[in-house]
Amino acid sequence: MNRMIHHHDSAPASAENRGSMAGFDEEFTDIVDYILRITYRIWEGKQVGLCRDYYSDDCPVYTLAGMTVGAEEVTQNTLSTLAAFPDRTLNADNIVWGGDDQHGFHTSHLISTEMTNLGDTEYAPATGRHAKIQVIAHCIIKDNRIIEEWLVRDNYSLVEQLGFDPDKIALAQAKTEPQTRYQEWYATELSRVPSVVNSERQSTSGDLEAENLIMASLQNIWNCRMVGDVNQAYAEGAKLHASANRELSGQIGRAHV
Repeated sequence: MNRMIHHHDSAPASAENRGSMAGFDEEFTDIVDYILRITYRIWEGKQVGLCRDYYSDDCPVYTLAGMTVGAEEVTQNTLSTLAAFPDRTLNADNIVWGGDDQHGFHTSHLISTEMTNLGDTEYAPATGRHAKIQVIAHCIIKDNRIIEEWLVRDNYSLVEQLGFDPDKIALAQAKTEPQTRYQEWYATELSRVPSVVNSERQSTSGDLEAENLIMASLQNIWNCRMVGDVNQAYAEGAKLHASANRELSGQIGRAHV
């Protein structure tokens, strides 16, 4: 796993960390540059139609509300969001990435997004309130297009900042019948996840690369229920930015999430 971030209009990355970008437009110096530039153009630049250029026609996008398929649905959903929050900005806190241009890049984009609710939302008419939440967008990208995406937004905090009761909103949404295609995907996950998740402990000793150390630690803590490994994997002053706009500090706080 690689890690780097730079601003969308910064100088091109050096040849040492650029990597091959075969199949991508020449303007993109690396995969991080690609993510930052297209995000800025679509949201802050309001060039929403570019979703059709940067998402494949059959791209599935999985969210807490369900799933969409294809660039056209991404375009329409982006327009709907901007109608409700026309001043929305997406600031990149960090981007981690892996993969290559032959098999596809994976990027995980941590975003702090601010917005004012000036239009109607799925929750209620416009409130005029300002909100700031965190979002994680994980994408698989190949040949200049996003071909699969997972989105996680801190909707609890958003609803709360808009002045609503998160429990009541969640209850109302739970009564809504899920999309058929979402039900079908969820059914496949119910069979897939147990087949790949196990309780086999993994070694965290030796000279492990950062990616392998993280994966082993998470496996042991979560799937093997070795909660005490938090003391080995996290620094005493480690900070955790959690859902519902919570910030926890230290190993004990991390273990109680």
